[in-house]
Amino acid sequence: MKITSIESVRTHPYIRKQELENQFSISKATTSKMLSEIQDEIKKGRYDERAYTKTGGFVWVNYFVWLDYLHYREKLKQKNARKYVPDYDSKKWARECAWDDKVQEGGD
Repeated sequence: MKITSIESVRTHPYIRKQELENQFSISKATTSKMLSEIQDEIKKGRYDERAYTKTGGFVWVNYFVWLDYLHYREKLKQKNARKYVPDYDSKKWARECAWDDKVQEGGD
Protein backbone atom coordinates (compact mmCIF):
# COMPACT_ATOMS: atom_id res chain seq x y z
CA MET A 1 0.00 0.00 0.00
CA LYS A 2 1.33 3.42 -0.94
CA ILE A 3 0.72 6.28 1.48
CA THR A 4 -0.12 9.45 -0.42
CA SER A 5 -1.08 11.71 2.48
CA ILE A 6 -1.22 11.80 6.23
CA GLU A 7 -4.03 13.53 8.07
CA SER A 8 -2.84 15.00 11.33
CA VAL A 9 -4.76 14.28 14.49
CA ARG A 10 -6.25 17.46 15.88
CA THR A 11 -5.23 17.88 19.51
CA HIS A 12 -7.71 20.66 20.29
CA PRO A 13 -11.21 21.44 19.03
CA TYR A 14 -10.33 24.75 17.35
CA ILE A 15 -9.45 25.35 13.73
CA ARG A 16 -8.01 28.45 12.08
CA LYS A 17 -9.86 30.29 9.35
CA GLN A 18 -7.13 29.46 6.82
CA GLU A 19 -7.38 25.77 7.65
CA LEU A 20 -11.14 25.91 7.04
CA GLU A 21 -10.56 27.43 3.62
CA ASN A 22 -8.10 24.69 2.71
CA GLN A 23 -9.89 21.74 4.27
CA PHE A 24 -13.32 22.59 2.87
CA SER A 25 -12.10 24.14 -0.42
CA ILE A 26 -13.99 27.39 0.10
CA SER A 27 -13.00 30.95 -0.64
CA LYS A 28 -11.87 33.52 1.90
CA ALA A 29 -15.05 35.51 1.28
CA THR A 30 -17.30 32.50 1.91
CA THR A 31 -15.40 31.57 5.04
CA SER A 32 -15.60 35.13 6.38
CA LYS A 33 -19.33 35.28 5.65
CA MET A 34 -20.01 32.00 7.42
CA LEU A 35 -17.88 32.97 10.42
CA SER A 36 -19.86 36.20 10.63
CA GLU A 37 -23.07 34.15 10.58
CA ILE A 38 -21.68 31.97 13.38
CA GLN A 39 -21.04 35.15 15.37
CA ASP A 40 -24.71 36.06 14.85
CA GLU A 41 -25.70 32.62 16.16
CA ILE A 42 -23.52 33.22 19.21
CA LYS A 43 -25.48 36.44 19.84
CA LYS A 44 -28.75 34.51 19.46
CA GLY A 45 -27.53 31.96 22.01
CA ARG A 46 -27.10 28.89 19.84
CA TYR A 47 -23.36 28.72 20.49
CA ASP A 48 -21.25 29.73 23.48
CA GLU A 49 -19.14 32.87 23.12
CA ARG A 50 -16.01 30.70 23.30
CA ALA A 51 -16.95 29.10 19.98
CA TYR A 52 -15.21 31.92 18.10
CA THR A 53 -11.93 33.65 18.98
CA LYS A 54 -10.10 36.40 17.16
CA THR A 55 -6.65 37.31 18.46
CA GLY A 56 -3.34 38.45 17.07
CA GLY A 57 -4.64 38.51 13.50
CA PHE A 58 -5.85 34.93 13.70
CA VAL A 59 -9.42 33.70 13.72
CA TRP A 60 -10.20 30.42 15.45
CA VAL A 61 -13.53 28.62 15.53
CA ASN A 62 -14.59 25.51 17.38
CA TYR A 63 -14.51 22.71 14.81
CA PHE A 64 -17.72 21.12 16.09
CA VAL A 65 -19.53 24.47 15.94
CA TRP A 66 -18.33 24.84 12.35
CA LEU A 67 -19.63 21.39 11.40
CA ASP A 68 -22.93 22.00 13.17
CA TYR A 69 -23.37 25.31 11.38
CA LEU A 70 -22.51 23.78 8.00
CA HIS A 71 -25.06 21.06 8.59
CA TYR A 72 -27.92 23.29 9.77
CA ARG A 73 -27.07 26.58 8.03
CA GLU A 74 -29.96 26.68 5.59
CA LYS A 75 -32.53 25.84 8.26
CA LEU A 76 -31.04 28.32 10.74
CA LYS A 77 -31.43 31.10 8.17
CA GLN A 78 -35.19 30.42 7.88
CA LYS A 79 -37.40 31.73 10.69
CA ASN A 80 -39.84 28.81 10.69
CA ALA A 81 -37.37 26.04 9.86
CA ARG A 82 -34.95 27.02 12.64
CA LYS A 83 -37.62 26.06 15.18
CA TYR A 84 -37.01 22.42 14.23
CA VAL A 85 -33.22 22.49 14.40
CA PRO A 86 -32.03 20.50 17.42
CA ASP A 87 -29.95 22.26 20.06
CA TYR A 88 -26.23 22.27 19.47
CA ASP A 89 -24.64 19.20 21.02
CA SER A 90 -20.83 19.20 20.99
CA LYS A 91 -20.68 15.66 22.38
CA LYS A 92 -22.74 14.37 19.48
CA TRP A 93 -20.42 16.05 16.99
CA ALA A 94 -17.38 14.66 18.82
CA ARG A 95 -18.85 11.16 18.48
CA GLU A 96 -19.63 11.74 14.79
CA CYS A 97 -16.01 12.76 14.21
CA ALA A 98 -14.65 9.87 16.30
CA TRP A 99 -12.94 12.55 18.39
CA ASP A 100 -12.62 10.34 21.46
CA ASP A 101 -10.99 7.61 19.36
CA LYS A 102 -8.45 10.08 17.95
CA VAL A 103 -7.59 11.47 21.34
CA GLN A 104 -7.17 7.99 22.84
CA GLU A 105 -5.00 6.83 19.94
CA GLY A 106 -2.79 9.90 20.24
CA GLY A 107 -2.51 9.54 24.02
CA ASP A 108 -0.92 6.06 24.02
